[in-house]
Amino acid sequence: MRRGRIRFVMFGIIVLMLVFLDRESIMAASLDEYDLESLDGYVEEEYFDIDFSMLVKEIYSTDFSSTDGIWGQIINFFLFEIRGCIKLVLAAMGLIIGGAVFKNLTGVLNDSTVMKAGTFITYIAVMTVLLVAFEQGFKIAGESAAKAMDFLYALIPTFFCAVSFAQGSLTGSVMYQWTGVCISMVQVVVMQFLLPLTNYYVVMCIINNATEDKRFSSLCGLMKKIIHYVNRTLLGIIVGMTTIKSLTVPLTDSLKNTFLKKTVAIIPGIGNGVEAVAETISGTGNLIKNTLGTAGVIVVFLIVVIPFVKLLAVNLILRFLSAVTEPVAAKNVIGGINAISDGIGILQYIISTSCLVMIVTIGIICIMTGV
Repeated sequence: MRRGRIRFVMFGIIVLMLVFLDRESIMAASLDEYDLESLDGYVEEEYFDIDFSMLVKEIYSTDFSSTDGIWGQIINFFLFEIRGCIKLVLAAMGLIIGGAVFKNLTGVLNDSTVMKAGTFITYIAVMTVLLVAFEQGFKIAGESAAKAMDFLYALIPTFFCAVSFAQGSLTGSVMYQWTGVCISMVQVVVMQFLLPLTNYYVVMCIINNATEDKRFSSLCGLMKKIIHYVNRTLLGIIVGMTTIKSLTVPLTDSLKNTFLKKTVAIIPGIGNGVEAVAETISGTGNLIKNTLGTAGVIVVFLIVVIPFVKLLAVNLILRFLSAVTEPVAAKNVIGGINAISDGIGILQYIISTSCLVMIVTIGIICIMTGV
């Protein structure tokens, strides 16, 4: 009878050890086991000389030397972009001043038809110049959003492998599926709806300012509200659902892990040692998971910050142009400039919000699955 009990206890120990060893063999417990090189190259090399694998290793070793001077580089690029917009401002300002001079000359003739024609031609010329800047900004916003989504698609398999190791397979699989849905949702809403709607909004605003009675003001206002409401709704749905899932799903794996650790701990002699090893492995998994999450957040920020700075520079230049030329320019010209500036501001809002959604999602998952 005594031998049977001993064999039963030894069998239980072996089974429990196999559980931990199997989990460790499936889930990588070292950074060397993760494919980090495939995530390199998403940060623009001409702006920041940072690779994802290098950034992860520096964060893991609490060394952030590669990120030193980033803010200085961002400020320098902002000033460089401002200087690059001077030609745009001078061209538009020359057209506006020329239109104002023509309007005053035709005013002497008391010919309203010629005056209206000259004002309309000036408006079309100025809008043509500024629309080039908007189309460039539209392209920049679309490319940056697509690049950020592509990086996140490449990141989540590696990231949730670490989540599974740190918390459990159920948490990893459920949150992996949900995050994939979130990225797809953001990509579809931003690329297929918000960005095209912003383009239509700017075009409608230009048409609206070209008419004397501004017949499309309500439509333009409606389109702008839709863009903002959809952005906020997307942010609320994704962050809210991620929080709910992160509050409930990890508890199942946490209870299972706690049960296994406590069961091993009651075994005389080796229980405390096995429990200490399990705690060490779990702590390593959490460190790797948070390291990958932090590096992912930094890379998403770096992917978006340069396009955001470009759009910000153009937006400020347009606001400056509107303020300086308002005393001499026609009202419709000022309205058109402000409409294009609003459109660029909406592009800034869209790309920053869409990437903020994913950054907050990664942060919530890192916090809720164990720090």
